Amino acid sequence: MSRICSGGNGGVRLPLGGEEPAGLAQSVAPELFPRTSAGDLSATAPGWLIFFVNHEGREEHERCVELEPRRTRRARSFMKFDSLSNRVIGCAIEVHRELGPGLLESAYEQCLAHELKLGGIQFDRQKNLPVEYKGQKIDCGYRIDLLVEGQLILELKCVDALTSVHQAQLMTYMKLAKIKTGFLINFNVSLLKNGLKRFVL
Repeated sequence: MSRICSGGNGGVRLPLGGEEPAGLAQSVAPELFPRTSAGDLSATAPGWLIFFVNHEGREEHERCVELEPRRTRRARSFMKFDSLSNRVIGCAIEVHRELGPGLLESAYEQCLAHELKLGGIQFDRQKNLPVEYKGQKIDCGYRIDLLVEGQLILELKCVDALTSVHQAQLMTYMKLAKIKTGFLINFNVSLLKNGLKRFVL
């Protein structure tokens, strides 16, 4: 048996009774990705990694949950995600599996929108996001790539690597829209796990 310490941005796997190391080098990975786009994510594939960053950009690790032995763990997720996030991640994986890297962001956005529609997931594309200033809502040109079910922001990229600028952009959108959860998804990677980051305010 082992356990995983997790929180605002992930955790590290430890033996039960072990001490948590000082300074987390990386976040741990929920093995929760399906072979189908919007199906039940209980069927898992090992090795998928999601990073978690809190609203101040610091690493946190608060909760600990026991995990099953390795042989059983292969068929289960490391961490519990809400159903909507699981389904959306499944859709993104399906799009990347079909298209691979190298296309324009707009192509991935349209295909992901189609996949969400196939999965029965409600969304808005290029949702206008005004800035509220002195009681007035001002259109400053901000657009959310995909706002899913009114509670999850998806910011899509097709870049060599995600940077702090991309993270700041998503965090700004989340604050303006008062949405607590968002995903940065960079499709320009050979494995989508390397281009996926989750943010929580």
